[in-house]
Order: sequence, then structure tokens, then C-alpha cells
Amino acid sequence: MLYKDIINRISYLRSNLLSNPFILVFYKVFSTKILGYILHLAGGIIVARTLGAEGKGQVAVALSFLGLIGFLDFGLPMANTYYLNKKINQKNNGSILYTNTILVWFLTASIVLVIAVAFMTWIKPRYYRGITEFVVYISLLQLFFASFKVHALAFLRGLERFTDYNLVILISAFIYVVVLLVGVFLDICTVEYVIVAVLISTLCSSVFAWWQLRSEVSFKVFNFDFRTLKIGMWYGAREFVGGVINRLNFKFDILILANFISVEALGVYSVAEAIISMFDFVAASIGVIIVPKLIRETKKSRIKTLFKSFGLFILLYCIGWGLFALVGEKLIVLIYGNEFAKSYLYSNILLAGGVFFGLTMLMNKLFSSVGRPELKSLSRLLVMPLKLGSMYLLVKHMDVVGASISWSFTAIMLFVFTLLIFNRIKNV
Repeated sequence: MLYKDIINRISYLRSNLLSNPFILVFYKVFSTKILGYILHLAGGIIVARTLGAEGKGQVAVALSFLGLIGFLDFGLPMANTYYLNKKINQKNNGSILYTNTILVWFLTASIVLVIAVAFMTWIKPRYYRGITEFVVYISLLQLFFASFKVHALAFLRGLERFTDYNLVILISAFIYVVVLLVGVFLDICTVEYVIVAVLISTLCSSVFAWWQLRSEVSFKVFNFDFRTLKIGMWYGAREFVGGVINRLNFKFDILILANFISVEALGVYSVAEAIISMFDFVAASIGVIIVPKLIRETKKSRIKTLFKSFGLFILLYCIGWGLFALVGEKLIVLIYGNEFAKSYLYSNILLAGGVFFGLTMLMNKLFSSVGRPELKSLSRLLVMPLKLGSMYLLVKHMDVVGASISWSFTAIMLFVFTLLIFNRIKNV
């Protein structure tokens, strides 16, 4: 009887919560997104179990250049989301934006790919220790397809096609895991095979994203509009600067650490980063929903929406961290193996700063939604010297623990600077 009563109460609470439109959309996005991240985590587990800490570290380094995607988009993904809702060109607005974006993407991705291949002879001995040239070039080819997917996802978000948005991520993760399992079954799962698996999953999900967009927007050369592109590029340039600074602060830890610690230690740290990314998707899921909403809302409504998203994020984050504190260490050892046990300590240090990082992500959505993406750059620029200085000093004296502390310290300071800017804008 008690069991049935608990089930009935949970069912009643769920139905009442889902009657709220905001909670309902978040539930759909979050449930799909969490499944995608579980599959990504499963892929990481397979790699760690099959290749060990050294192989996991090599994969982490090989894929670290995917952070260059942020340098390829010129801020256009967020600009397209913004102008799809602002309607800067009423006639055929979506198709014009899409045509402009495809042309810019193909040109820039091709140029960067050629430059990267040309410089790889110099880069490889320093960062790709123990990795074959085949892996290096396949990992660079990733940039081409992954950057298209980023643009496609921005259109799906701007059109509020949230289910399709998350299905793209889900399909990518599912195919990745399936290809890895095939490799394990055939006993051919090497570092090279893992990178190829990532390439296949990215290519398939990119095709799916294009297929979902075909009914909403179309690419036609005569749709190209220089005026619309110029407006989008101006918004994108301000978004782009903030994105570059953010990647330098938070996305290139692996490349910096590769100069100071062993590949095995790097593999253990990459597991901790994978765990913190599992928590990041809470803020990311909320951000997917609120951006189109914030763009269309009035000033007073925006503040309410933002604070509502703060509350939901903090609640879910604390619940997740509490569960991780109870069973995380045992799960890491059970899933990854004893050599990854230290990831539990690194993860908890990262999680201390992760809650502030998530709140900053949500405040940044407001800046982008009111057409002021450059405000994100200011706080990120202020925190960069702190990041580089703390990373150098702490890693030098405290190894990977120092890298984890540096990450959290930077996340907290970024929140403080962003909050100061937010309060100033809110008062104005």
C-alpha cells in the first residue's frame, strides 16, 4: 500500500508540474538530452575500458582540436537564433539566413582545414605524442562536419524545434556507441578506430540535422543577401569574441596540461571533465529553451524568466551533486576501473565551480537575447589573466589537483564579474 501511495503521489506531482508550459518544454528537452549524454558517457567508458588511461588521454588530445569549432562559426549560430526571432528580413527570412550561413561555413571550414593540415607537421610532435598521422588528419576532418552541425542546431533552436535539436545530439551519441561496440566485438578498437567512430557519428548526425531543416529553410544561391549577412556578422563578431575567450579559458585545459603532465594523468582528468559536462547540460538544456523566449519578451518578463531558470538549475544541480557525492567514487571505479579512481576527487573540485559556471551561462543567454553579446566578452576577458596565472602556478605545484582548482576558481570569478555587469544592465 505504501509503495502504491508513493507512486500515486509522484504521478500526481509529475502531471501538475507538466501542466506548466515552461516545465513541459524543459522536461522534453532535458529527457532527450540526458539520454544523449548517457550514451556519450557510455562511449567514454568503452574507450577507457578498452584503451586504458594512456589511450583515453591520446583520444582526449586528438579530439581537443574540436574546440576550434568555436573559431569557425564567427558567432553566426547565436546571431541566426536571434534574427530568426527578430525577423530582420520578413520575406523568406530563414532561407536567406541559411544560405548566407552555408556559404560562410563552407568557405571558412575549407580554409581552416587546409591551414591546419599545413601546420600539422609542426604541431604533431608537441601535442600528438604516440598518435599516428592517420588519427591526426581524421581528427581535423571532424572540424568540417562538426562545424556544420553547430550551425544546423542553431537554426533548429531558433525555430523552436527542440525535439529535433536534441535528436541530432542523441543520434550522434547512439551511432558513436554502436560503432565502438562493433570495434570491441571485432577486437579492432584502437585510438585510430575511436577517432573514425567519432567522425562517422558526426557525419550521420549532420545529415540528420540537414534533413530536419529542409522543410523550414532552403539553400539557394540567389537567396544570398549581403545586407542581411553584414547585420548577422556584426552581431556574430561580438558573440564570436566572447566565444574565443571562453574557449581559451575553459576548453583548452587539455592542451595546456599536455605540456605538464603524463598522458595517463591526462586520461584520468578527462574523465573528470566528462563528469562535469554531464552537469553542464542542465544549464545548456535550460538555455536552449529560454533563448527564443527571452528574445521576444519584454524587459520585466525577461528578468522573471531568468530567475525562474536560476531556481530550476540550482535545484537540479544540487540534487545531482548530492547523488554523485554518495555513489560517484564507487561508480567511477566500477565503470572505468581502479586507475581512474582519482577522477572522483577532481570531479568534486570541478563541481564546486560548476554551479557558478552554469549560472553564468544563463546570464549570458540574457545578454545575447537583448542584442548585447559583447557583454559576455568583457567578463571573460577580465578573468583570462586569472585563469592563465592560476593554471600555471597550481599545475606546477599541485599537478592535476591544481588544474581542477584553477578551473573552479576561474568559474567563480567569471560569475562574479558577470553578475556585476548583469546588475548594471538590469538597473539601466
